Amino acid sequence: MSIFVSFDIDTNINLKKHERKSGILMSLYKQSNYLNIIKAEDVEEIICYNSLFGAGNIHLLYDKEYIEALKTFSEARTNKRYDDRIIDDLVAANLLAKDEFINKENERIKSKNRISKWIKSLTNKNIIKNLNLSISEECNFICPHCSRYYTKELRRTENNNKMMSFDIAKKAIDYYIQEICVPQSQTPNIHFGADEPLLNYNVLKKTITYIKKIDPSSELSLNTNLVLLNKERAMFLKENDVEICSSLDGFKEGNNKVRKYGNNKGTFDDIVLKINLLKEIGYPLKGVITTIFDENWESINFEFIDWLNDMGFETVAIDVDLVNNMAHDKDECVTKLFELYKYINSSGLICGGLWLNPYELLLNGSETIPAYCKGIKGLGISVSYNGDIFLCTGSRKKLGHLDDIEGIFENNSDFINYIKVLLNTDNTDCEGCMIEGVCRNLCLMTAEFTQETNNNRKEEICYIHKKLTKLLLKDKLKRETT
Repeated sequence: MSIFVSFDIDTNINLKKHERKSGILMSLYKQSNYLNIIKAEDVEEIICYNSLFGAGNIHLLYDKEYIEALKTFSEARTNKRYDDRIIDDLVAANLLAKDEFINKENERIKSKNRISKWIKSLTNKNIIKNLNLSISEECNFICPHCSRYYTKELRRTENNNKMMSFDIAKKAIDYYIQEICVPQSQTPNIHFGADEPLLNYNVLKKTITYIKKIDPSSELSLNTNLVLLNKERAMFLKENDVEICSSLDGFKEGNNKVRKYGNNKGTFDDIVLKINLLKEIGYPLKGVITTIFDENWESINFEFIDWLNDMGFETVAIDVDLVNNMAHDKDECVTKLFELYKYINSSGLICGGLWLNPYELLLNGSETIPAYCKGIKGLGISVSYNGDIFLCTGSRKKLGHLDDIEGIFENNSDFINYIKVLLNTDNTDCEGCMIEGVCRNLCLMTAEFTQETNNNRKEEICYIHKKLTKLLLKDKLKRETT
């Protein structure tokens, strides 16, 4: 019978048992300085993980001897009491530190080496997994809390016609597919994001047609507010298997307070009209993205979730405002999100959201990947309308240009150096945090915006993520042990 369990996606996997060593063990052992223990009321078992190395490596301890052994080594000591196999298992799981790694700094060195290895791998351009094309950097909505609005203001130039040409799109696609995807037989993953791509529909259509011609297997996705969609455009997206992503921020009253046209008119009815259009042609939206602001707080409730279910959606990704301070405090946000999460899952929908990423990475992640944000990890590149290169569409920091795209993968390029800064293991704000090894600077957009505006949203989002991760792990523990 297994006595020490590591979580995988859907199943528990036994840790490999080590054979007993001969002789007396003289090594010193101590609980890791980064050990996190999650307990739940009326549950004897515990969840444990190392906050530096927890990605895909959290453990349920349900054997009393393992739990007692872990408690015994709250101070450094030799093992004279427990089976070597138990101690070896706990060391292998990074729950106990051994010998020189009892020193806190030495344990951090292991983490620094992991980050250094990751950064070194970024000079191999084949690590890039996705390309984002900002086909349009203009929008037909003027939403007061839109993060992209602030991004545009901080990138503002004298050029007001921020529409990508086909030549720029083609140049980015050719490089991405021929130089990054083809050499390693990687399926191209291309997203059309930023503001409202349908404002530049002719280039969008020509670009999609070109991509499908040179690599029909390409996986394409599009972020749109939907209102410029008509039957012809919808059919084109369906025929080319373009995944459509869109947002709806509550019922009509709430949505119309935060998602508006330039004349202040609400958008709810027009969005729902186009959602129904997609259903009519047999290409329904799989889910929606919903953001909670102060203005639509009351509109995002269990009844709204029931309505989404009745509309036939499969998923809902829900977050609070990631860049602006809110009147509702951080504990209210934690309670709101967790209650919605439980209700969404109980209703048969799948819940998503950035705040779920640390928890999901703890369960299913890889130790080689040092953060949850794709931008901070450097797994993708985003090309602006004029060929400038960023880590993501929400970033304000230019890191190169298409004309010299090879240069971004060189040592000490702006691209590499910026990721070094973002993944800095000496960041005192992150040191000792329970999700340090799976978070690192949160979402890039939140991190940059907080730095540029001197608000405290990053601190608040950090608190929200930590609190929710702990609640989710406690919930996991209760479900696994009943």
